[in-house]
Amino acid sequence: MNVRRNTFVCTVHLASEPLWSKIQPTFLRTHLPHATLLASVDKEIGETPDFDHQEALKGTHRDKLDELARRVVDRMATAEDDLIVFLDGDAFPVRPLMPLITNVLQGAFLAAICREENEEDYPHPSFCVTTVGFWKQLGGTWQESPDPTEINELGGGQLRDLLKQRGVEWRRLRRSNAFNPHPLMFGLYEGVIYHHGAGFRRPVTAVDRKALRERVPEAISAFPETYDRLCDLIGDRNATMSAVFKDLVQTVPEFYTILERQC
Repeated sequence: MNVRRNTFVCTVHLASEPLWSKIQPTFLRTHLPHATLLASVDKEIGETPDFDHQEALKGTHRDKLDELARRVVDRMATAEDDLIVFLDGDAFPVRPLMPLITNVLQGAFLAAICREENEEDYPHPSFCVTTVGFWKQLGGTWQESPDPTEINELGGGQLRDLLKQRGVEWRRLRRSNAFNPHPLMFGLYEGVIYHHGAGFRRPVTAVDRKALRERVPEAISAFPETYDRLCDLIGDRNATMSAVFKDLVQTVPEFYTILERQC
């Protein structure tokens, strides 16, 4: 008799954009049924989100994910092959997720989004999946790499280093957009996982900053206030597009198909 493994989802939600705490669990209930949803939710959001366990945890985004993972590993999991899934608060499956999980974990111990479009090569917490046993054996963490020359916003560098030290190759899940309204935001990965990007902060990404430096290097170096103003303009533009996609997510059930069309 086949016994279904437990699946635990760990995610973090901030009061700066409470919308996602309503959207994400709705998609998870549809596309990853039977999963137990754990969330660090800022107390200002209140008690409305549909998570199985929620608490206002302290610390950074990385600290909160690590604490949720500890609770799964130490208290909730009942078997080493139970699944642990990490998601950014503005990321969720738009199609059934278990077939993808089953497929990618057949050939790897851990699979995660790899944002090559941001010149990254480390597991990104917008989506990552592994077994409880492997996370525990690895000493998994979302803290930054101890290398002081390498800084990333949400973690993944130290996890990459741990995998390298043990000679473990991880499965990279890549952006599958045919239509890219932004090079980093509004990403569809493997046709299954949507990551809005910059969902809880000012929408000026590393890709935007790099493009800006390449286009107007003299203005940036000579007039810092010009750089700040240009960043504001980019943020305004991205915020407008972000608002469009937030509306689509809430009103168009198959909004993600827009990202699969050549325009």
